[in-house]
Amino acid sequence: MKVFSSSGILTILGISASLLAGAAHAQQNDALFKVLDHTTTIRISAGGIVREHAGILLGIQVSKSKQGIAAAEQEMTNRLKELHKIATTPQPRGILNQLEQKVGIFIKHANEPVGKDNLGKLSAEANGIADNASQLLAYFEKNAKTPAAEILVTVTKARLAAGKLTRDYFTNHLKISGGASDADVKKGVEEFEALLTKLEGSPLSGEAIRQDLELAKTQWIFMKNAIGRPASDKQAEENVAKTAVRLLEVLDDLVIQYNKALKQLLG
Repeated sequence: MKVFSSSGILTILGISASLLAGAAHAQQNDALFKVLDHTTTIRISAGGIVREHAGILLGIQVSKSKQGIAAAEQEMTNRLKELHKIATTPQPRGILNQLEQKVGIFIKHANEPVGKDNLGKLSAEANGIADNASQLLAYFEKNAKTPAAEILVTVTKARLAAGKLTRDYFTNHLKISGGASDADVKKGVEEFEALLTKLEGSPLSGEAIRQDLELAKTQWIFMKNAIGRPASDKQAEENVAKTAVRLLEVLDDLVIQYNKALKQLLG
């Protein structure tokens, strides 16, 4: 399971205030990109842990499960500490406290034996973590409406949507109590396709971005086809797992390329 270092997505998304339009919004934008970094890493880590548990149940080893889970848990804890340095006023602090409580419960269950019942709890809790993380991000996003913010938020949302869709697919196939329904998986497919289309229409371009978008589209075709296969098709489950990893890697690189393009455009 891919776990980001302490610099994490912040290194990728950390556009200096001088690159953003309007010096008056520099502090708001700086806070936004930090919150975007930390909340995204928390959501990715939680989703990765759910996929690890699902992979074990399906006999598909996504990574060295125990090590990957432990590293993800530590990353979530570290990111919460960083968020406490940013969310200093009552409203975001209240959201953060809820998020921290949910992460604590999630980590406790992540260390319990792998099983369908526990996977159901983890999946529901990961969705709760995502909801609180989105609320915290929205609080800071409303104060930093710039083209740079919109593009990077969109590509990050695409990355998160792909991860959630993978998690929903596995909990649906395993018939986990409280897991994703067929409708949830269908909705996830539609949401990711809409975000991918939005990225294709971005005014930012360049050879590296075009290549990554083409790679993302290709991997998405494979993944979507595998998702559409019958539940009895075990090869489809493995194909979803493999193509999801490749798609997420391409989307991670796409974030880097958009950041480079924005620096060239605004710098």
